[in-house]
Amino acid sequence: MVKRRLVLLWIMGWSLGSCTGGSNAPDEEYSDTASDPDSNNDTDGVTESNSDTDTETNTDTETDTATDTDTDTETDTDTDGETDTDTGRDDYTDTGTGTDTGTGTDTGTGTDTDTGTDTGTDTDTDTDTDSDACPLTLEGFAALNAMGQEGTYGGRDGETVTVTNQEDLERYAEDSKPYTIRVQGNVKLEPKGKEIRVASDKTIIGVGTSGKIEEGGFFIGDGIHNVVIRNLEIYNTYVEGDWRGKSQDYDAVQLDTAHHVWIDHCELHHHGDGIIDSRKDTTYLTVSWSILRDHNKTFGIGWTDNVTAEITIHHNWIRNSNQRNPSADNILRAHLYNNFLQNVATSGNWSRGRTNMVLQNSVFEKVNSPHFYDDGTLVAIDNIYRDTSGRQESTGSEFSFFDPGDFYDYSLDPAEEVEALLEKCAGPRPELGQ
Repeated sequence: MVKRRLVLLWIMGWSLGSCTGGSNAPDEEYSDTASDPDSNNDTDGVTESNSDTDTETNTDTETDTATDTDTDTETDTDTDGETDTDTGRDDYTDTGTGTDTGTGTDTGTGTDTDTGTDTGTDTDTDTDTDSDACPLTLEGFAALNAMGQEGTYGGRDGETVTVTNQEDLERYAEDSKPYTIRVQGNVKLEPKGKEIRVASDKTIIGVGTSGKIEEGGFFIGDGIHNVVIRNLEIYNTYVEGDWRGKSQDYDAVQLDTAHHVWIDHCELHHHGDGIIDSRKDTTYLTVSWSILRDHNKTFGIGWTDNVTAEITIHHNWIRNSNQRNPSADNILRAHLYNNFLQNVATSGNWSRGRTNMVLQNSVFEKVNSPHFYDDGTLVAIDNIYRDTSGRQESTGSEFSFFDPGDFYDYSLDPAEEVEALLEKCAGPRPELGQ
């Protein structure tokens, strides 16, 4: 059921910074506490059941080559319930240059209007592409009908509103009614690290390439479903001097026991703790066509002893990162395809705990320990490796625990085309949100 498409590619100029190389050890070791609620460190007057007691011992052994040459061995106490063995740098320098903003005209940029039948086959009618042939279609587990939710289409059935400030963004995001919320311009959140709580049936989408969330992010909590976060740059909750994110829990997007969430065509960078933290059995999640860059703990999945979650991660460009790219712990089915990992210091794709992972047609360039597994499975098929080191492990190249094509149709691009395709199409698009 896998579909291949022909994509007219052109390669834009770009320049990247570099991460320092790490050891061959796994990126971190943490003990999960499935019951601890999120810790958002908000001071906005909202009561948030936050009781994360982070009881970790983090032994970070790193060779600090970003700004100096001394070797630091330290014990850190994290704020997210995890213990990290960090071999990355002390600080970072943003050398990313963004992605192509394109000049094509909109040929239909609506969010998903139908997400299929209960047979598990995605019949989503949102098949729009722009004039540059950059795909805008939902694929993966978020498109499936399950848990009483018919796919993921966000605020499609509600009113469309445009916001330019924090007050309006919070008001509409937290409302019980469905909304499509267009973010126009740069919205700086206060206090720094603020995570706006998003209610069910919401689309939050940037207007063209203007939509930005500065010094904050979003929290999608227990039971919240049918949420689309799209076409946004979310950035800069980084706390000076704390590149490892040990002093706070400032994420771009945190999900705790949510389901049916689609994060698409976003650019997420320079955050305090994690860029994306998918926690506590969050499931039917798709993360696609996004740039995750210049960060330490990029994409953590887990914080549970249950093995129930189903997640799709495809066509993402992860660069200048240290660890959790992603670290996927206790996931029933994790499908990763057509991702580009570049300049990764400690570890790439970790099929952690009892996770069952299928990893297809991805590119690893200057990545330490591109992929490895613990007690589950990791099927690696047709990937490209350039200047990699460390662990490169799999349980084979034949589908064993699951075949993603049995669950949904998906567009699998040749690995040799992935780099140019993501340089062109990943991140916010000018035709979206108009």
